[in-house]
Amino acid sequence: MLRLEETSGKGPVSGLARVALLLGLAVATLPGALSALLAIAIMGRLALTPTWLALLQPPYAAGLVLGALPGAALAARYGARRAFLVALALVGALSAAAALPLPLWPLLGLRLLQGMAAAGLLAAGLTLVRPVFGVAGAGLGYALAVMVGVAGAALLPPLLGAGYALLGVPGLVGPALALAVGALVLGWRTLPAGDPGTGRFDALGAILAVASLGLLLAALYTAPFQPWRGFVLLVLGLLALVLWVLQQYRRPAPMLPLDLLTVSDFRRTAGVALLGGLAASASGLALLPQLAARGLPPDAPIEMLLLAGPVAAALAALAAGRATMRGWTATVGALLLAGGMGVLAFAAGGLPMALLVVLTLGAGRGLLDVGVTRALVGEAPPGRGAAAAGLLVGCLSLGAVLAPFATMLLPFFWLGGVMRDGSAGAITYGLGLAALAALLAALLAAPRRG
Repeated sequence: MLRLEETSGKGPVSGLARVALLLGLAVATLPGALSALLAIAIMGRLALTPTWLALLQPPYAAGLVLGALPGAALAARYGARRAFLVALALVGALSAAAALPLPLWPLLGLRLLQGMAAAGLLAAGLTLVRPVFGVAGAGLGYALAVMVGVAGAALLPPLLGAGYALLGVPGLVGPALALAVGALVLGWRTLPAGDPGTGRFDALGAILAVASLGLLLAALYTAPFQPWRGFVLLVLGLLALVLWVLQQYRRPAPMLPLDLLTVSDFRRTAGVALLGGLAASASGLALLPQLAARGLPPDAPIEMLLLAGPVAAALAALAAGRATMRGWTATVGALLLAGGMGVLAFAAGGLPMALLVVLTLGAGRGLLDVGVTRALVGEAPPGRGAAAAGLLVGCLSLGAVLAPFATMLLPFFWLGGVMRDGSAGAITYGLGLAALAALLAALLAAPRRG
């Protein structure tokens, strides 16, 4: 029997299996949608200020980073189908638990677990694209995977919000659970089984992964406010990272994909994903404030304007999935991101300019995501597709974690008094840093001759 990642996709794999896979990948956006809808209720119940409410976001982003490689290793060891279904069940259960009246700190822990489960779901789902869509259709499959992620993030909040407005928490949690359970049942019945890996799951490697990356992320979040504590956490994190690298060195199938990172193309693509994730997230953070500062009319159709971005991303992803010059996909996407942020930072104008910026940024993100997914997961050697998927999810998520630090805190410290005076120059400076990251991503993604 062929290994799961080497299956051609011909034969028993049905169209319903593709629906189940795409539906499951859309479920990965549930925690973010529910968090946004429950934010006001949580703030009122716990008497939180907006500053304290902002604490709910970092644990989820950190969970995505921490869960990517261990989740991918579980998919490689126990089979991508099994890992996908278990992660689906976890994301659904943890999403429902978010509606419980939890105190602040358990709620932060729940957000961390949601991020880790979503990372495992994404890694297993991307690993399944090749066996479900076949080798010939894998490019389109990766594009559709990006499309459903974009569609889920854009459409689930208003759809679930309608139920929340009508029925309260049951109208929110009920449809969310129905989506997760529907994807789980359909996936259980239709997804190809494949063969699980051999050997034991590297539990020590998973512990060191979470410990080292967790300490480094804690240092990142702590250092701007408590430098000495941040420095201690940084030293501890680097020591744990060294231990992890030594433990992973020369393992036959390392959780830390050192074998992939020694290959120039994979190493460059990982860098593109990291820089591109930073640039795309930074553009999302700055979009509405900058449009308002640049003269967006107060009566502008904000909802329709914001929806144009995901539509552009979905269409660009679909075009990239069918494109033959796939080597340039990520490069063009990164250049569009850089150009959109340049216009956002320096160009004035009303609604037409705002629409142009939104379309440009959306198309750039769609092309970039498909490009790096095809280059990293689609080109992974047999048996290493799950590791490549985990590396991709980890790099994109780490870029999103770094975005607010690179575009807000660095200008704050470098421009000091200018930032404290409320000058828009610091925001423009931060956008410039993000645009520079996108340009570097484009340079790394450009195909090499020979």
